[in-house]
Amino acid sequence: MNYFDSKEEEDVYYASLKKTKVKASVLPTSPSPVVYHNEHPTYPHVGKVRSLKDVQAQQKPKEWIIDEFGVSGACVLLAADKGSGKTSLMYGMAAAIQNGETFMGQLTTKKRNVLIWQADESRDNLIDKFNTMGIDADIQLLMADEGFSNLDLSVLSQAVEEHQIGVVFLDSVTTLLRGNGIRMRDPEFADALYELNHWSAKHSVLTIISCHLRKPDESKKEREVSSDSIVGSGLQSAAVSDIWGMWKPTTPDFDQHFILKCLGKRNCAEGTVWNLQGSDEDFSWTLHSVGDENILPQRKQVLASAFMQTLAEGEKKWHADELAVKHGCNKEHARRICRDLFNQHEIERYQLASTGGRKRWVYAHRSFPTPE
Repeated sequence: MNYFDSKEEEDVYYASLKKTKVKASVLPTSPSPVVYHNEHPTYPHVGKVRSLKDVQAQQKPKEWIIDEFGVSGACVLLAADKGSGKTSLMYGMAAAIQNGETFMGQLTTKKRNVLIWQADESRDNLIDKFNTMGIDADIQLLMADEGFSNLDLSVLSQAVEEHQIGVVFLDSVTTLLRGNGIRMRDPEFADALYELNHWSAKHSVLTIISCHLRKPDESKKEREVSSDSIVGSGLQSAAVSDIWGMWKPTTPDFDQHFILKCLGKRNCAEGTVWNLQGSDEDFSWTLHSVGDENILPQRKQVLASAFMQTLAEGEKKWHADELAVKHGCNKEHARRICRDLFNQHEIERYQLASTGGRKRWVYAHRSFPTPE
C-alpha cells in the first residue's frame, strides 16, 4: 500500500528525512486502523507469597535517562495547553537522548535509541519543526497521518524490539486514545495509562507522553497546571509514574518564560520548578533558573560528586548537615542528595542511636567497614 499521492511526493518526503537524519523506518504495513492492545505484565511469582527481602534484593537502582526528569521503565506524563511549546520541548529532549547530549544546558542524558509516535502534527509540520530546530538525530517515527492513528502496544513492542528503542515519546496520548474511542473523561482513559505504565516497566523503556488539558477556568488569572488540570476520570494521575506540568506565566520574568514543574509521584521531586526560556527563532530551550527551594541540576551533580569523594575517603560516617557545611550548600539540599545517592545504591546509610524525635542518619561509602 502506497501512502503517498505520487512517486515525486514520496521522493521529496524521504529526501527531507534524510536531510534531518530522522528515520521513518517504522511505517504502516496495512491501511486498516490498528486496535488498542492490552499487554498485561507477567510475573514469575504469580500466586505465591513473596518476602519483602526477596523483593528488595531484586530491586535495581534508578537509571535516570534524562537527569531528574525521567528514569528507565517509567511512564512520564507531560501536561500542557496547546501552543505551550511542549512538542518542541519533547523533540529537543528526544534529540538530546538519541545523541547522548546535555539537554537545555543542564540535564545530562543517557544515550538511547528514541521513537516518536506523533499524532498531533502532520509529517510536514514535524519535518519543518525538526529543520527549524537544526536537529541531527537518527530518531524512529510513527505518524498518525500515515496509518498509526490509534495506540497499539503490540505495534509499539515490535518497534522497540526491532530498533532497540530505549525511550518512547507519544504526542499526544490524548489523541492516540481518542482514535480508539476513548475520551479523557472515560474511566478507560486511566486504564489505558495503567497499561502503558506496566508496558514501560516490562520493556525497561522510558515513555514520555504529552496530554491535553481540560478547558481553563476563566475566573483564574493564571493557567498554572496542577493535577486538577489533568484529571478527567479521576484516576489518570495515579496511573503514571511521574507528572510534569508546563505553562506560560501571566507575569513572565524574562522573554519567552515558561514554567516546568514536577507535580510528584515516584521519581521526580515534587515541587521542583524549572524556569525555561524558549526561542521563537529555532524552538530551542534553555533551563534559565530554578525555583527558590530548588537547585540547578548541574550544581546538584557537582555536590553529589563532592559528597561521594568525601565519603570515599573513609575517615568517618557523615551526617548530611555536616556534608552541607563542608561543601557550602543548603542542609535540605544535602539531605536530598544523600537520600538520592542511597536509593541509587551509591552509598550506605546508618541510623544513629535515638535521642527522641525523628530518626537521625549518617552516610558512608559502600566500602566503609560494616559495624559488628
